[in-house]
Amino acid sequence: MLDGSRNSKIAFNFCCICLIWGSTFLAVKYAIETIPPFVVTALRYVMASLVLAMISKMRKETWLTAANLRLAAISGFLLSLGNALVCYSVTSLPTGLVAVVIGSLPAWIILFDWQLFRGKPPQWGQVAGIVLSLIGVGALTSSHSEHLDMRNLLVWIALFSSIGVWAMGTLVQRQASVRGSIFLFSSVQSLVGGVMIGATTTWDGSLAFPWDQITTSSVLALLYLTLVGTVAAGTSYVWLSQNAEPRLVSTYALITPVVAVWLGWLVAGEAVTGSTLSNSMIVLAGVALIALSGQAWRTKRFVRRAPVILTERVTATLRTPVEV
Repeated sequence: MLDGSRNSKIAFNFCCICLIWGSTFLAVKYAIETIPPFVVTALRYVMASLVLAMISKMRKETWLTAANLRLAAISGFLLSLGNALVCYSVTSLPTGLVAVVIGSLPAWIILFDWQLFRGKPPQWGQVAGIVLSLIGVGALTSSHSEHLDMRNLLVWIALFSSIGVWAMGTLVQRQASVRGSIFLFSSVQSLVGGVMIGATTTWDGSLAFPWDQITTSSVLALLYLTLVGTVAAGTSYVWLSQNAEPRLVSTYALITPVVAVWLGWLVAGEAVTGSTLSNSMIVLAGVALIALSGQAWRTKRFVRRAPVILTERVTATLRTPVEV
């Protein structure tokens, strides 16, 4: 059984990635208004790698082993590619729809972990959750007939590919042992991912966009994605991947779509129809089955403790004097 301190850290980091990544879908929408999606991803990860490297140096973290460097490079490329594909899909699809489709991620993590990484086979409850979430994704996709045409075919392919790529990156990342060097590991991930995605922009013409027409909102969104979405939440995600089971980590997908859907409606004026809500609930019900199957006691305690820990950490931060 996990001790109280470790449970507290898991709860706090879980809250971070749920709330932050739920808001990044909207941030992506504003960032790609005047900056091409793959350029946004490349800039986001390269800048984040520099910030993470500075934090790592201040913390005097130990250098990574050759095996961990290799895992950081592979997982960094996969995770950044997944983000780039999500950015591309947001060019034509509502952010809430994209977030809910991405919400089926736990199903793919369980299947890949079982088949490719020799993980535990899914329990019957998880099998039911996988089937239910995939049915919901199919229904949700078909309900948006206005986006189902040849013009958006590549967008849908990119969206569904991003799920598989992100699942693979998550499982590869878990193979590393980086306790004491989390920021350095994240920095290498971000640098490799940003450079690799940036390389694609040199031959597809993305860099030839009018840089002088970038808006302030796009710049602010890019900074938010870099500092909050990648540095803060990304580091939390790496820590969780190292200290919790993949099934538990992936349950953040229960909350991020809800945050994304309502932020898209509240801020960007995206339509939220009855069919969107009902089909989204099918997806989330499937993910809930996956999350609760075989570990209900842990999930209940996790959910109960998360708001308390978040409040304690925020209060402690506000009470800490700032050194100048």
